[in-house]
Amino acid sequence: MLTNPADGAIITAGKTLPKRDDKMKKIYRISAALLAATVAFSAGAVLVGCGDETGGADVTAAPEVTDIAETAAEPETTAMTEPELPPADFEGYEFRFVLQNDGYGEWKGRELGEGEQTGDTLNDALYERDLKVSELYSVSLKPLFTGDLVRLLKNTVTAGDNACDALFIQAPQLTSPAMNGLLFDIKQLPGLDLENPWWDAYAAKTLSIGGRLFFTYGDMNICDKDLTWLVMFNKKIAESYGVGNLYAEVADGKWTFDLFRGKCAGVYNDLNGDGVVNDDDLFGLVTPYDRTMLAFLYSCGVETIKKDDGDLPVYAMDSPKLAEVFSRVLSLYFDGGCALDVMRVSGYWRRTETMFSSNQILFYVECMQNVERMRAMQDDFGILPVPKYDEAQGEYINMVCDFATAVCVPASAPDPDRTGAVLEAMNAYSKMLVMPAYYEVSLKTKYARDNDSAEMIDLIFGRRYFDLAYIYQWGGSIGAVMKLAGKGDENVVSKLESLREKTETAIQKTVEAYIG
Repeated sequence: MLTNPADGAIITAGKTLPKRDDKMKKIYRISAALLAATVAFSAGAVLVGCGDETGGADVTAAPEVTDIAETAAEPETTAMTEPELPPADFEGYEFRFVLQNDGYGEWKGRELGEGEQTGDTLNDALYERDLKVSELYSVSLKPLFTGDLVRLLKNTVTAGDNACDALFIQAPQLTSPAMNGLLFDIKQLPGLDLENPWWDAYAAKTLSIGGRLFFTYGDMNICDKDLTWLVMFNKKIAESYGVGNLYAEVADGKWTFDLFRGKCAGVYNDLNGDGVVNDDDLFGLVTPYDRTMLAFLYSCGVETIKKDDGDLPVYAMDSPKLAEVFSRVLSLYFDGGCALDVMRVSGYWRRTETMFSSNQILFYVECMQNVERMRAMQDDFGILPVPKYDEAQGEYINMVCDFATAVCVPASAPDPDRTGAVLEAMNAYSKMLVMPAYYEVSLKTKYARDNDSAEMIDLIFGRRYFDLAYIYQWGGSIGAVMKLAGKGDENVVSKLESLREKTETAIQKTVEAYIG
């Protein structure tokens, strides 16, 4: 057992992965067909529910690893090639990644593998990637799991002890460290190219302020994929209520909010006949009203923050469209008698997941991780993007929940060249090996119930939305929108106006911290 001198937390060293021998070279290979099928899943084109966001405070080391759009045509013969990465020798350096621990439940970090093969498709892909990067750069990769990631980050920088090299922390928890000089500007890491397809170009563009980027997302990140919002529908109920071919509506560009609202209308049944509206009944829509209000706003093209020519955030919450969409969503929630708020159900997400699998919910609007959670459901379900504003809107836009963990680097990074090289390689090989396992095998093949849902997953990941106002919580404006949604309060315009000065002041404070 080792004690971290920075915070006194206990660190347990894990086992070491043996060097690759000839036998190990054969242990895991992803088929050419599978690899080619995921060429479309580029980061540039590109949730149990979202309840627990915090965990315990202990720090433990997982097993140490040493020596570590459009569907592509003719996938059975075309394989994704090895990324072109410059060679380097980092002389066995132990590169440490900090991840969320068991206290975060289903949100425990899984960006690194178990340190050995287990037969699980995703874990084995992580294992193979880690071996490749270890051999390429002569590094060992060690995950450190903790419940207080920000404290570990602060201690690393202030003590200068190089306790970690990169961290995966919930984005809202990174705003203060970013503003207080604790993070390295990712754009300044040598050897890391954010224009490469294994980085989320939209995230990098959105999350930067004044040209500086302190946290972002790439193909090594898994939590942001799990926390992408979507619509799940129960096929048995859909058939009973004659909702029609929803996949065709999406494909034809007709999957709009008004159409969705119409499909929900009238779908309610007091199953137990007690005359009380509760979780024993059947509903057209069940969702967390607060977060899904944001998902609907974003999917309808509402922007709370815009950027000026200098890449600086500009307040945009006075948009008439925001008020309009907010009102329409509230009408769906409270006027139709067909919807139920997850937060008003005893047991929250656990109970509503059971409701969906028990044929009590037509539309369940939540995050991508719920697709995996329904793997034991007997009746079939389908997957759809969040509906758009109208048919004229060109694309379906899907929210990434605020507490998705982003990758960041301590400002005290002792060797930026090494950090940039390793992060670039980890994301490059994640695109080649891990995303096929996560995306094609797990989501599309293992959990999705039909080919149409697999195509919908392409659409969902094809355009995702990160909101600076949601992440930074400037002035409490987004929190206010969520609270009003949960209460059914229409006064969003006056509430946002009352918070405008506070919000713009907070934005300016962030800008000054970034660029001086």
